[in-house]
Amino acid sequence: MKSSDPEAIKRFNGIKEVFSYLVSTHDYFSDILRNEEINVIDIAAGTSIAGAALVNILSGMGKKVNLVVTDPRSKDLDLVHERLKGVSRVHVETIVCDATTLHKCLSSRKEGLHIALLWCYSTSHFNPWSLVRLFCSAYTQIIYTNTTF
Repeated sequence: MKSSDPEAIKRFNGIKEVFSYLVSTHDYFSDILRNEEINVIDIAAGTSIAGAALVNILSGMGKKVNLVVTDPRSKDLDLVHERLKGVSRVHVETIVCDATTLHKCLSSRKEGLHIALLWCYSTSHFNPWSLVRLFCSAYTQIIYTNTTF
């Protein structure tokens, strides 16, 4: 769904409200927010509506945010740049990758990740075994301190 679509705008703003609430009220974000730079991965992201919403909130708090967006559909990944147009202090990296092989796709990354995001109905695309592989694969990229998964 294009970011200019009225339904997409409504959905994006709703997701921003959810993340704004979570970031301001849940203790696990207080540790992450101590970092000036926060690394986020949006797994099986599609157009990354959720990743863009979270990054928008974090950037609005003055944080530098690195967003890694993964999905096997490259055409969808391109839309994340539209969603973040005009948002400062954000670096976006898109990676065409199956979520169950994140450990391979991200093996050359030097920076760990603070937040791993698997939003909404993304899990329905995976059978129970591949979902476990996805979690294990993502876990290998997580920073072990100040991390939310």
